[in-house]
This record gives sequence, structure tokens and C-alpha cells, in this order.
Amino acid sequence: MRPWKLFNRENREAWMEKTGGKDLAECAYEEALHVLENHKPIPLPNGAAQTMRSIIEDYEVELKTGLK
Repeated sequence: MRPWKLFNRENREAWMEKTGGKDLAECAYEEALHVLENHKPIPLPNGAAQTMRSIIEDYEVELKTGLK
């Protein structure tokens, strides 16, 4: 997160000074954009995607056949 947090216990004057006059919605929107633009997820381990696909396929067969 950036230097200031979205929620804090400061008074309105301090909040407006730190945010440049932006309200909570504007600050939250900017923070969401920042996260979307800069987040680097940890890659899945080798074979994880194939394992998940296999689990899903097995479950779909189970749903179609009614077997458990």
C-alpha cells in the first residue's frame, strides 16, 4: 500500500492535506488502479494448472453421471 492508508483516525483537515483534497472513493479508486497495474502474482508451481483442470474435469463427470 502507498504511504497513507485508506482509513485512519486523523481529522478531516489532516486527511484532506494527505490526499490532496480527494475523498475516500477517489482514493480507493486510485489504490485499486495502482494494485491492478503493479501487482505481480506468484506463478503457480509446475503442473498445478493441469492438476486443477483434472479435478474440474473429474467433478464435471461426477455431476453428469450422478456418481460420487
